Amino acid sequence: GHFEFVSIALGRPGVLEALTVDFTWFPLNNPVEARVLAASAPGVELPDEEAWFELVPRTKVKALAGSSLTVSLAPGRQVSHLRLETFPDGGANRVRALGRPG
Repeated sequence: GHFEFVSIALGRPGVLEALTVDFTWFPLNNPVEARVLAASAPGVELPDEEAWFELVPRTKVKALAGSSLTVSLAPGRQVSHLRLETFPDGGANRVRALGRPG
């Protein structure tokens, strides 16, 4: 049940089209699995727990050590925050969100 997470406020709310999670600099310490949640909330304050919804389901990423995971997303709702969760723990050095302003 152990996991780590980081929450990120986007520079501008928008509709995401693709997401990349980079594990390049963590070849020996990348997580076994990861998932990405998203939320839409005003300002930079963290959204309430109920506001988060799953954007990328829990995915095995251990084999991506020293590489990255890129996911194309179907057009969806506007988001202002992302939350990367790693299971049970481990590092990711970059999350890149691509889309258009909302």
